[in-house]
Amino acid sequence: MPSLMQHLLAARLYLAMDAQTGRPVRSPVAAWGADPRFWVGSIAPDAVSGWKEKDHSHFRDAEDRGAALAELSRATGFAEPFAEAVLLHLFVDWKWDRGPMQAFRDLRGDSDWFLPYRDEIRKLGVWLYHHTDWSHEVWDLMEQCRTCAYGRIEGATAQDIQNLVRRNRQWHIDNPLAEPGFYTPEATERFLTGVLEEYRGWRAAHSSYIKMKEERTNEEF
Repeated sequence: MPSLMQHLLAARLYLAMDAQTGRPVRSPVAAWGADPRFWVGSIAPDAVSGWKEKDHSHFRDAEDRGAALAELSRATGFAEPFAEAVLLHLFVDWKWDRGPMQAFRDLRGDSDWFLPYRDEIRKLGVWLYHHTDWSHEVWDLMEQCRTCAYGRIEGATAQDIQNLVRRNRQWHIDNPLAEPGFYTPEATERFLTGVLEEYRGWRAAHSSYIKMKEERTNEEF
């Protein structure tokens, strides 16, 4: 469970990747870069309140989290920026939970890990908000997005999503600068870049287009 700023960083890196090679390109300009629906979608799953409800909406309670995400991927078209960003959020969470978050839990070696972990991602989130040259513009876009443009999130209303955006924008403004500790910006970006490269291949392998192609091939025989 990364912070909202980490999800926005992942969304920005996603837009900055070349669709064919999966490698970062010089210009991050992409069709969805100025579309607030993509940015809102990239944090919208965290508008679900209650840990039990959030675990369910993020498939943490699924018997096979990867299979559940693959099923959602096949049901998600490529043309909707909000839905694509939601899927990206859930995929990043899956990989983060198994990687950097688990590494922190292993380092602690006890059950009293959650609040210290939250403090670590809080410090990273605050640093990213105040030290990147894109965060303020992205939050401006999200605040300007009308609720009628939002997509659907299981367990959260459009008002819940708008409240998440407004509340967390103010939280980042009000919180003092903090130096990252366990999670550094450099290591976080490297991890997310690797996850996004994996996401592109995973998304192509679990898409409605692939499913339809397989069904048509089977019909031929």
